[in-house]
Amino acid sequence: MYEKKVEKSFEEAVQNSRYGQSIKLMRDKLKAGLAVIKGAIQFGHNPAVVSSRVLSYTYGTNISVDFKEGIYQELMKFFDDEGTCRCKNVFSVFKRKGDSITLGEKVSNTCVSIRKSQSSIGVPVYSSSDQDPRFVNDCTKLGNISFELPPYTGKERIVAVEFVFGLTELMVQITSETTGEKIRKYFN
Repeated sequence: MYEKKVEKSFEEAVQNSRYGQSIKLMRDKLKAGLAVIKGAIQFGHNPAVVSSRVLSYTYGTNISVDFKEGIYQELMKFFDDEGTCRCKNVFSVFKRKGDSITLGEKVSNTCVSIRKSQSSIGVPVYSSSDQDPRFVNDCTKLGNISFELPPYTGKERIVAVEFVFGLTELMVQITSETTGEKIRKYFN
């Protein structure tokens, strides 16, 4: 309804104008703006009208991986509870810049707590204008989602991290594979 009123009042202004050609050029430029308004209104009423999008950023989180001499910097080295030499702050890609995504598309991965004494797991969410960032130091932190872990009983404590794309905001959900408990958070 609003788009029709804007378009109609603009048309009337052009018809009643005495500025001739300059108004015609302005009218053509405003048609592009009206197209954006129309698309936004249609999306507001029915988000399924946009069936796919192309990502402007690469999205992911950070992980630790086995440390490899000569590949990773020494300052990123640490040892887990088992004494394994690991590298921190490695970017784990969920979706890359330029990828086409559909409405509600889900991408998931699993995380394992690396410390027996760990009572919670934090999953920071990052974006990057790079298509393939290597480390989170080169990315923008969108936020963090924290999840309480069940007590350590000798078994690995695994959580599933799921990114849901194509909504108006990025949704990240964590699910405990032990208890089934879920938590979700939205990021702009």
